[in-house]
Amino acid sequence: MNGELQALMSYEINEGFILIELLESAPSNSHHAALKVTPPMFAAASSINFEQGFEGFTVIHIKYHPSIISHYKQYGAELIRPGRMLISPIASHLLIKLYLKKGDRYDD
Repeated sequence: MNGELQALMSYEINEGFILIELLESAPSNSHHAALKVTPPMFAAASSINFEQGFEGFTVIHIKYHPSIISHYKQYGAELIRPGRMLISPIASHLLIKLYLKKGDRYDD
């Protein structure tokens, strides 16, 4: 990485959960050989979720498209209705363990 922005996430803190409104990656990360920015962004949202004292539920606002749904399912998200996916507390813990270094935002 050369110090350039790799991804951007916009979220809301709602009552009892985090809602990811927007998740975008840099154009250089939009092909298969690119950095995988989705899982660390989901892990960051999950970490914020627990820091807020919530149970770990993270909702994602998505463009309803099979490739997006399939991609997010790889990281534990489940489709709960068209345009919305959910990361469960179990998936949130796993994302944090896999993609955030111990001590960065979450201590196990």
